[in-house]
Amino acid sequence: MKWVAFGLFFCSTLLWAASRSKTPDTLIITNVNVIDTRYGAIQPNSTVIIRDGMIAAVMKIAILDTGAHSQVINAEGRYLIPGLWDMNTHLTRVQGWDRTALLNLYVAAGITGIRDLDSAQQTTRGRLDPEIVFAGGDSASRAPLFERHWVAGLGEILEACAINGEKVGEVAEHPDSLEQTWIVEEPGATCDRKKAWELFLKMSDHATWMVPSLVSLAEERTPRESTGDLVLTRATATEGESRPPKLEKNAETVRGFNLVAGMRRAGVQFLAGSNGPYSDSSPGLELHRELELLVASGFTPFQALQTATFNPALSLANLDKHGVVEPGHVADLVLLDANPLTEIGNTQKIAGVVVRGAYLSRGALDAMLVKAQQQPLSPASTDSAAELTTKP
Repeated sequence: MKWVAFGLFFCSTLLWAASRSKTPDTLIITNVNVIDTRYGAIQPNSTVIIRDGMIAAVMKIAILDTGAHSQVINAEGRYLIPGLWDMNTHLTRVQGWDRTALLNLYVAAGITGIRDLDSAQQTTRGRLDPEIVFAGGDSASRAPLFERHWVAGLGEILEACAINGEKVGEVAEHPDSLEQTWIVEEPGATCDRKKAWELFLKMSDHATWMVPSLVSLAEERTPRESTGDLVLTRATATEGESRPPKLEKNAETVRGFNLVAGMRRAGVQFLAGSNGPYSDSSPGLELHRELELLVASGFTPFQALQTATFNPALSLANLDKHGVVEPGHVADLVLLDANPLTEIGNTQKIAGVVVRGAYLSRGALDAMLVKAQQQPLSPASTDSAAELTTKP
């Protein structure tokens, strides 16, 4: 009888421990400023209730259930945005690396969605992995630029607008707009302004989404190889640190800024993408640099933020699930220490990340970075970040 009692006690202890390690059914974030990525407003001092990985409510006043199956996070006046999306990645550049470690680095940078232009086949997704859209088999990428749904990178734009290239097509000229298209004069320009404007108007009429990936032009970037070396950098800026975008004075950056400015005037829609990962920085951090460069090229911080939140959801036709902090949407969220609408660099001041309802504190994110460094070449594992979900 004594052994039976001991067995029951032992089993109940294991069940209790297992229940404690599970992600709570309900996550409640209080005292948080919710960024409206539809219109740019802020809903201050809000309470966000998340159940089973979905946003159940965003309200001012709430009666909180603080039972065993609930986790309450006091945001203390921080800012909540939807999870970021990188719409131009090439994950096959890192073959031979631990895939989970790589994806954990994106999550640690607040990126909960990725569009992979190399892969075409769905793979198993860990519980805390970012959502991946596989676009490697997209045959539309071979269509004319102005007939595509997406254009990634400015290389093909430059080729189409080359001074000695073929005409894009006959489009009614708008002299006033044409004169204002370029923001600075290019030394040794190789792009025909009239051809560029014609192309931009066609892209706008066709609702083509542009992913400029300015970050790949602004600096000398080397695609990440399977060396097993990860450069780990905490995805947060020091409190009070000013991070104005650095404008590189090379011809490619100037040309890129001009093309982006021209496309914006023509009404082309934009998405944020890094064209990474690269060998000289952590996966995910390039996207934050891209947002800074978009602001430097003329976007407001809100418009830049939309290119990584609202716009990706709109372009993927899943705005009913992603892109905004609203009831009925997937709880992929980023908690920031400062307001990204006043300074886009504040997207790097990450206090926590929510992945499908599971909360990762700043400490847990730092632990993910360290863990990724320890297993860059190990066989792909599953859900290695699950054990890192913590209360703050």
